[in-house]
Amino acid sequence: MAKRLTESEARGIMLAAGFKPQVPFQSSSTPWLSVCIKCKREVSPNLNSVKSKGTGCGFCAGNAVHPDDALKVMKNANLKPLVKFPGAGKPWKCKCLLCGKVVTPRYKSVRINGGGCKFCARAKAGLSNRLSEAEAIKIMAAVGLTPLEPYTSSGKPWKARCNKCKKVVSPHLAQVKAKGSGCAYCSETRVDPKDAVKLFKSVKLKPLVEYPGNKVPWKSIHIPCGREVSPSYLAIRRGQGACKYCARIAVHPKDAELLFLASDLKPLEAYTGDSKKPWRSIHIPCGNEVSPTYNIIQRQESIGCHYCSDQFVDPDEAYQFFLSRDLQPLVPYPGTSKPWKSIHTICGSEILPRYGHIRAGRVGCPVCAGTVPITQERAFAFFKSNDLEPQEKFKGPHHPWKSIHTKCGRTVSPRWASVQQGNNGCAYCSGNKVDMKEVRALLKDLGLKPLEPYKDGKSPWKCIHIPCGREVSPRYNSLSRGQGGCEFCGKNMVSEDVAYELLKRNKYRALTAFPGGSNPWTCIHEVCGTKVEVRAAYLRKGAVGCSFCSGTKPITASQANKFFKSRGFKPLEPFKNAKTPMKSIHLVCGREVSPTWASLRASGGCKYCSVSLVNLIAPAYLYLITNKDLNAHKVGISGHGATVNRLERHKRLGWASYAVMDLDTGEEAYEIEEKILEWLRLDLKLPKYLSQEQMPQGGHTETVDASEIDLPSIWAKVEELSKVKK
Repeated sequence: MAKRLTESEARGIMLAAGFKPQVPFQSSSTPWLSVCIKCKREVSPNLNSVKSKGTGCGFCAGNAVHPDDALKVMKNANLKPLVKFPGAGKPWKCKCLLCGKVVTPRYKSVRINGGGCKFCARAKAGLSNRLSEAEAIKIMAAVGLTPLEPYTSSGKPWKARCNKCKKVVSPHLAQVKAKGSGCAYCSETRVDPKDAVKLFKSVKLKPLVEYPGNKVPWKSIHIPCGREVSPSYLAIRRGQGACKYCARIAVHPKDAELLFLASDLKPLEAYTGDSKKPWRSIHIPCGNEVSPTYNIIQRQESIGCHYCSDQFVDPDEAYQFFLSRDLQPLVPYPGTSKPWKSIHTICGSEILPRYGHIRAGRVGCPVCAGTVPITQERAFAFFKSNDLEPQEKFKGPHHPWKSIHTKCGRTVSPRWASVQQGNNGCAYCSGNKVDMKEVRALLKDLGLKPLEPYKDGKSPWKCIHIPCGREVSPRYNSLSRGQGGCEFCGKNMVSEDVAYELLKRNKYRALTAFPGGSNPWTCIHEVCGTKVEVRAAYLRKGAVGCSFCSGTKPITASQANKFFKSRGFKPLEPFKNAKTPMKSIHLVCGREVSPTWASLRASGGCKYCSVSLVNLIAPAYLYLITNKDLNAHKVGISGHGATVNRLERHKRLGWASYAVMDLDTGEEAYEIEEKILEWLRLDLKLPKYLSQEQMPQGGHTETVDASEIDLPSIWAKVEELSKVKK
């Protein structure tokens, strides 16, 4: 700790610095009132500053201003201070001795810049910069304006006449000088009301009020139709149509009301102008209140009354249906898509199922469906019942859970939700993963020596076939299903008798001798008469064989147009290829659709006319199902209240439901299903898996091999596409 100075020591330091203290010493950091020995003015430095920095007198150093000195400077600038000196950098209220106005200049500004009264300074600057009248007239003449009154100042409007259009304007000289602006009418920044009326009359519009401005809606009558419209001048000037009703951009309330009355609908409120908004009305034949949109009635997509259409669900029928599904309703029927408070009589739980969901085949009870929170005890017991011994705590139904499959002894990480839906908990036993020991053993049995590390079961794997010494690239998935390892040595993979039987079954006529199961075989496809090269091994797997019939052979535009017309379609755009949709009009129903050449060969081509069991404008659902015995997954769609419940039919034949998604319309469900199939077939290269004989109820074209892809991956893609669609 530093030793405290005595007062005599402190006074000695101050005297040495040129200060004579006037009061007793308090501390080294406290200002100490003193008198400068040199200038005799009072100052208050602290001892620390004087001792460490050598601080001296602020007045002598020019760092401080004495109020008397400041007063002299202000008087020299013709300013009379009205308050005490506030400091060199602060505003100082003063009175100008020349103009008498009160101003607040800073002392520092007055002393350094020679400033003073801002009003006197502006007047002085204005006199020096002011233009003469002759100069002002010359500037106006340069932009084509002739002044009509004497010049006053550059900041005031100056009445003048435009030499070009002869109209009177009042620009500011400052703007004319700075921007070169002239007549507002000639530059189209202002519109003469007479010119505006003339323009409106040229498009057969009769204004009802005075011209309001170029951007403001102008109430007028469209003479040809007699309707009241309100276009702006700028809109008409830019080429917009005069009447939104005649242009069919909007619907006039009277026309909308007439259309509804013609459809036996009596509106209960005024038409809002929004064709997509429900419009409360009375359906005259049945007397029920309904709310169809103008668009639906105008397009004749519905009669407007869900009570009279086949989409209506009778409350008594809905009640009886719930009872048949072990559900006891507690409140009146709320509607197809709204929760209906009920008791599940099997478990006694109070639940909120939707009629549409139950109709689609859902259980409705989250307790029985396994969607309620899962305890650790319940999760462990469930996995053990499926030959899985968990090795860690349960984290959740959608988290991988490290376990040991007791049947094979391997460590796996299945999800609880996947096992609960009936999937095999062991990826190795289900074929989704491989054991490298088994892989090496299979390659040894087939006489194959790998040339690169194993990637996956779907990718070609470069190997050497030891018996023949050739380099081949088989897929492990194909090898595990019994396919030979070498395509060169596989001539007898399909016997000659079987090969000719396959040709006969698929309507081919051989032109050459049998070359081997995996080699091209020149034939005539009797269905289309095309000469093609097929492989007997491919035909045995269910492939079409004919590139022309499968839509993979290049097709000319003339062939495509001729084919589309033969099927009742009028193309609206040029043909690109067999797999690209071509916008067309279906002449049967008059709707615009976009079938591909390939789909048109396989089906009707019009989604409105050829989709069986699904009403495209009514609510529908998309489902994902699986069959453990057939080792297949399938996507499909069906409609609520359809005469045939596709999902229930599949369930009766051994299929299990994985997930169901309700959608607003059958068209939306159909489009998502098409996108899913395109993703499976084109992006993932997964062909249809089952044959028509294996699925007598139909739907084999939407199946996929369960060992190639799992259910969560497919459903994740469904959810992604449904979000994009919305």
